Amino acid sequence: MKLYTKIILKAALLYTFSFVIHVTSFTYAQNIDSLVLQYRNAKQDSAKLFFLIQLSDNCEVTDIISYAKPAVELADKLLKQPNYSSGNSRSRLLKLKSIALNNLGFMYEAQGNVIVSLDYYKKSLAIRTLIKDKKGIAESLNNLGVVYYKLGDISKALEHYSESLNLSEQLNDKAGISDSQNNIGILYEEQGDVSKAIECFEKCLKNLKEIGDKEGIAKTLNNIGAIYYVQKKYSKALEFYNKSLEIRNSIGDKDGIAMSLNNIGMIYFDKNDINSTLDYFSNSYKIHREMNNSEGIANYYIHMIEVSLKQINYPLAKKYADSSLSLSKELGFPEYIRNSQKLYARVDSARGDFSGALDHFKQYTIYKDSINNEGTRKASVRNQLSYEYEKKEAVLKEQQNNERAIVAQRNRIQQIIIGSAIIGLLLVISFAIFIFRSLNITKKQKYIIEDKQKEILDSINYAKRIQKAILAREEDIKKYLPDSFLLYRPKDIIAGDFYFFEVTDTHIFYAAADCTGHGVPGALMSVVCSNSLTRCVKEFELKLPGEILDKTRELVLETLRKSGEEVKDGMDISLVAILRKDMNVMQWAGANNPLWFVKNGKLEELKGDKQPIGLYDDPKPFTSHLLSFSKGDMVFLFTDGYADQFGGPDGKKFKYKQFKEVLASNASQHQEEQVKILEEKFLNWKGQLDQVDDVCVIGVRV
Repeated sequence: MKLYTKIILKAALLYTFSFVIHVTSFTYAQNIDSLVLQYRNAKQDSAKLFFLIQLSDNCEVTDIISYAKPAVELADKLLKQPNYSSGNSRSRLLKLKSIALNNLGFMYEAQGNVIVSLDYYKKSLAIRTLIKDKKGIAESLNNLGVVYYKLGDISKALEHYSESLNLSEQLNDKAGISDSQNNIGILYEEQGDVSKAIECFEKCLKNLKEIGDKEGIAKTLNNIGAIYYVQKKYSKALEFYNKSLEIRNSIGDKDGIAMSLNNIGMIYFDKNDINSTLDYFSNSYKIHREMNNSEGIANYYIHMIEVSLKQINYPLAKKYADSSLSLSKELGFPEYIRNSQKLYARVDSARGDFSGALDHFKQYTIYKDSINNEGTRKASVRNQLSYEYEKKEAVLKEQQNNERAIVAQRNRIQQIIIGSAIIGLLLVISFAIFIFRSLNITKKQKYIIEDKQKEILDSINYAKRIQKAILAREEDIKKYLPDSFLLYRPKDIIAGDFYFFEVTDTHIFYAAADCTGHGVPGALMSVVCSNSLTRCVKEFELKLPGEILDKTRELVLETLRKSGEEVKDGMDISLVAILRKDMNVMQWAGANNPLWFVKNGKLEELKGDKQPIGLYDDPKPFTSHLLSFSKGDMVFLFTDGYADQFGGPDGKKFKYKQFKEVLASNASQHQEEQVKILEEKFLNWKGQLDQVDDVCVIGVRV
C-alpha cells in the first residue's frame, strides 16, 4: 500500500523544498533513527513535513500515528501560508497531506479499526481527486475496496477494485495493477473458482517480479498457498506458505510474518499436530499483540476455540469464545462475528448448554444469511470481475436484491403466516433436543451444529411438502386441459410463485401467481393467497375473474391485518375462467400481470389492472374481460421470473421481448415440445449464473 509514496516523494524533492541540495544523498534505506535525527535538525517546516512523511512511511505500523498525525497538522499549517495558496506548490503540499492520511488509514486498518480507517482513506481520496493525482486515486480506491471487503460489502469492494484496476492499467502502473489483481483473485478464490483465482495470482506475480516488490510477492505466494490449503493439498500449501514466510522474514514484514505463522499453524491443526499448531499460533499472537493488531488477535481467539475443543478443554474454549465474540463485535466485522457465533454454539453444545447453543446458532444463521448469500454473491462476482461498464448494471441489480432480501427477512409477514412450517420446525428441534439428551453427549458433541443445519433443511423440505399439497397435480390438470403445459421452477426449495387450478360444475379456473419475495417468505404468502382463491371459487361460488380477485384481495388483507400491523406484501396474478360447456370462451382478469395469446401465428397482449392483490393506496374493482378463441389458438399465463433471469454473453436480463419471440415462434409445436424448448432456452441463457427468481409459465391450447 505504501510503495507509491516513495515514488512521489522523489518528485517532491526535486521541485518543492528549498533544502533539496542538502539531501541529495538521502536514500530510503536509511533507518528510523537517521530520519528522526534529520527531522530534528531541519530548520524549515517544509523540510520537517518531508521527514515526518518519510517516518510514517517507513516506521512500524503502531508508530505511524506518531508521525502521520503531526504531518497532517503541519501540512494544514503550511497550506494557510501565502507561499502555498495556489499553483504547483499547493498541489504538491496537498499530495503529501494525502499520503499522511492514507498512512493513518493503513494503520487503523492493520489494527482492525476499519471504520476509522475508512474515514481516513476517503479523506485521502478526496484530496487526490481534487489535485487529479491519478496514481494516488487508484491506490485509494484499492485500499477502500479492501475495507469494504472486510465489512462484508462485496458489491462496493468489487466496484472499487475494478475502478482501481482500470485506472492502473491506463497508467501502466504495474504495482497498482498487481494490488487490484491480487484482491480480485481473493474474491475468485472465495467464490470457489480456483482456476480464475490462480490465473489472477500468476499475473500478479509476474508484475511484482518485474518491479521487484518482495512484500507483494510474499503476499501473493501466501494467497496461492491458501488455495491449496482449501483443497487440502497440505504439502503444496506448506511449500508456498514457507516461501512467503522466508521473504517476509528477509524484509522484516512483521504483519506478514504473523499471517504466515498463523496459516502454517492451521495446516498442523488439520493434521492433528496440536503441539506444532500451538507453537505457530502462539508466535503469531505475540506479533499481533506487539503490533496492537486487533483483527489478528480476534482471528487468534477464533482458532484457539477450535484447538481447545479438540483438546476437550471446555472452560478454556468458553473463555476464548467470550473473547472472540466480544472483540469481533467491537471491531464490527460481520464475518468474524458469524464465525464466533458458530463456534460458540459448538462450545455450549459440548458443555451441555443446548439452549445457549441454539441461541448462538440462530445468531450465526442471521449473520451467515446477511453476508454470505452464495447465489447473489457468485452472480455479482461473475458479472463484475471483468470490470466492463456494461456489467456494472448487474452489480447494481445484485445490491438491490441483497437489500430486498434483508428487508424480506425482517418483514413481519414471516411471523404471521409461517404457520405449519414453524410448528414443524419446533417439533423437529424439540425432538432433536430430547434425543441429544438421551444419547452419549460426549460422543455426539462435535456433530451438533451439522445436525442443527440438517434439521433446518428437513423443516424447509417439510414446508415444501405442505406447499406442494396446495398445488394441483399435473395429471389432474391434463384431465381437463389435455393440450396444456406447465413450466414451474422454484428458485429455492420452496417458492413465492405458484399455479392455481380448480374445477366446478360450470367452470375451469387456472392462474399463474407471483407472491412478494421467494423462498420461505414468498412460500408462506403463497399459502395465504392460494387458500383465498380456493375459498372464492368453492365457498363463495364466484365465477367472474374480476370478482374473484376483488374477494381474494379482501380475504388476504383480512388475514394479514390480524397482526395489528400494516403489512404491504401481496400478489400479482393472471387468472382465467373457462366455460366447460364452450371451451372456446374464456373470461380473464389480471393484477399487474398480463395475458398473452397467439391467434393466426401472431402474439397479442391483454394488460391487467395496475394494482396488486394486497394493500394499495387507491384500490379499484378488477376488470373481467370476455374472450373468444378459435380451435388451435394458444393462451399463455406467466410470472416475471423467466424474463428477469440474468445470463447470456453479457450477463443481462432475458427480457419480455425475447420471451415473446420464443413463445410465438413455437406456439404451433406440441405442448411437450414447447415446454422442452422453454426450459432449454432458460438454462442456456442462465448458464453458470444462479437463478434470480421463481419461474412459472402456463400454456393452454384452445
